[in-house]
Amino acid sequence: MSNTVHIAAAINKKYLPYFSVMVSSVFRHRDPNRNYIVHVLSANVTLDDLKIAVPYADEQFAIELVDVSDVNERFKTFDFGPFFGPECVYRLSLGALLP
Repeated sequence: MSNTVHIAAAINKKYLPYFSVMVSSVFRHRDPNRNYIVHVLSANVTLDDLKIAVPYADEQFAIELVDVSDVNERFKTFDFGPFFGPECVYRLSLGALLP
């Protein structure tokens, strides 16, 4: 069993407060003997945004911003409707986006 837990979150700037709460809960309840990497898939969230949302990240609890530009390019003409955005398809591309 790997000692690293990988978590993926597809978010935008509007979702940052909810993401912060989710990651805070994972951080508080984590196994201290394991490492965690939270992979953030976003087109408009910056590293500075993530540092504010998750100020407690460290060597055992890392936050990684994933480049989704290829996914955005493939779906730029797709109509997501009024309730969904491009973030809903980022999860479908996890296999191509993450090592």
